Amino acid sequence: MRIEAIHRIIEEQAAMRGEHRAIVAPDGELSYRELNGRANALARQFLAAGLRRRGHVVVTQAPHPDLIVTLLATLKAGASYSWARPDSSSVDGAESESLSIHSEVGGMEQWRLPLARRGELRAQPNLPVLTRGSDIACVLPGRCSPVLIPHASVLALHPTPAVPADVWRTEDGGIGIWLALMSGHTVTDSDSYAAAA
Repeated sequence: MRIEAIHRIIEEQAAMRGEHRAIVAPDGELSYRELNGRANALARQFLAAGLRRRGHVVVTQAPHPDLIVTLLATLKAGASYSWARPDSSSVDGAESESLSIHSEVGGMEQWRLPLARRGELRAQPNLPVLTRGSDIACVLPGRCSPVLIPHASVLALHPTPAVPADVWRTEDGGIGIWLALMSGHTVTDSDSYAAAA
């Protein structure tokens, strides 16, 4: 069976190596099982709030485990995302973090959801795969117009012999994160990754 979704490969990693560390950060870590289960729970919240396949989520969230849960949940809900770091000039960084949902890429309708925080999500089982390989996974800023990256383009890079070192780059929209997780690596908060044991 042909795999057409980034998150489907990550779900397979969670099934094979559930207790292996997926994310390591100064304020904690998430195993593949925890990451996948929490993203499932958040995806269900997104769907309950009205997010649908080919919807779009604009995420302004700092690079930490909760961000990856948010982005993965967006993909599981069948939507695409664009990601930007919060405004560093904010007195409280958390105040500048937000998540808005658009009815479609470039659509006018939008509404906001609270960001999920660690400990607020109870793990849930996998959802049916709601996407196709041609569906957009992430949207990158471009010089003239946004660059739309479908699931198939990211899947074509997997498996890769070398995962990009700087997995927190906003300019790649988190693609480095997906390549690391699809390959069973551990994403860290630094500009490096640790190979899976």
